[in-house]
Amino acid sequence: MNRDAILAELQPATRAWLAAAPRDEYVDWSAVARSVAISLGRRLLHGDGEAGYANAATLRDSLRTLSPGVAAVVAQLPLGQRRWSAQLVARAVCAHLDLPNAEALRLVLAPRRLLVTQNE
Repeated sequence: MNRDAILAELQPATRAWLAAAPRDEYVDWSAVARSVAISLGRRLLHGDGEAGYANAATLRDSLRTLSPGVAAVVAQLPLGQRRWSAQLVARAVCAHLDLPNAEALRLVLAPRRLLVTQNE
């Protein structure tokens, strides 16, 4: 787990609180990492992953004001080709944060499909 990348995504007050925790046993780092991964993934998939269609120069210029994690993950994703999928984003986010199980993150990020059955 890349704690530096995870901490970079948090608000300054939260970073200070985590740094002040007397020991790691008081902090569930896996829960913090999951929350950060989900947040990153949702920001990247905002607009149904349409940012994947943007050209590299336009998108990277607009990312300077966003989080360092979003900018780092976008640098790993293909640009100008197709919309980003939950699978593609989950793999990139997990690689950036050095987290296992991108498939579990994909399931959280994937759009919910309603299953409609017809009663006979």
